[in-house]
Amino acid sequence: MRVLLSILVLIAVFGCSEHELSVKKISPTLGVSRGGEKVSIYGSGFDQASMFTVYFGNARAKYAAIAGPDRLWVQTPAVNRPGKVDVRVIAGDGTEFLMQDGFEFVTKNEMAECVNISRALKGWQ
Repeated sequence: MRVLLSILVLIAVFGCSEHELSVKKISPTLGVSRGGEKVSIYGSGFDQASMFTVYFGNARAKYAAIAGPDRLWVQTPAVNRPGKVDVRVIAGDGTEFLMQDGFEFVTKNEMAECVNISRALKGWQ
């Protein structure tokens, strides 16, 4: 009976949270390879853990801060090569979320080209 009660308590504490941790999207999904870009990671349950570590490929984000129960913000690290990378969000309790090809690093010139294309599409000069 004592074992059953212990299991029920563990399920109630750890398994039935209304705000389970999840990751849904990243914005923006593109940034320069020199790093330093502010990126928001949206999901839920971010107020439930004391800290988060975020990796872009194998490079650890410079900063990670809880911006609310549904958003983290991070500063991208510098990377050696442009290209798409997986984004891993690791909660303080070890829970991990992987977003395959979740972010793309580009060169400064590629970013300028993207901005110019965006302005042209919006009719800006």
